[in-house]
Amino acid sequence: MKMIKPDTSTSSDDCGMIRLENLHMRLAAEFCDLAKICRDVENALGAMIEHPDSPPTQPIVSLQGLDRLRQSLEDMSRLSELLSHAQGLTGNTIKRNDIRNSIVLGGLADRLTTEPTTGPSPKHDAKATGVILWE
Repeated sequence: MKMIKPDTSTSSDDCGMIRLENLHMRLAAEFCDLAKICRDVENALGAMIEHPDSPPTQPIVSLQGLDRLRQSLEDMSRLSELLSHAQGLTGNTIKRNDIRNSIVLGGLADRLTTEPTTGPSPKHDAKATGVILWE
């Protein structure tokens, strides 16, 4: 399923480039995070199957990780398609705007295309707040 995302770029985005090696390192980190979500979902399902009559010990929030996995994998598939067609590639770089336009999840697009800050990034604790905002 191909999704079309409206172009929300600014003129400064058009000339911004990202090195492919940096993009691949960020993709690896995203895949690692998705693997952790898989583990959490597996643990939640295992607990529910092992004790079907008792209330789940892990919040249902863990199961909602499936939605994030699906959305993230769809976005990464679109990014892979972009890279396979070499659209926007110039040597060993690609336009940040091309990446942003191929990804639906805004947070994922930001993590892949924005240079990291020096301080730690805030973490959302969905288990504590009950609020899930997939980015």
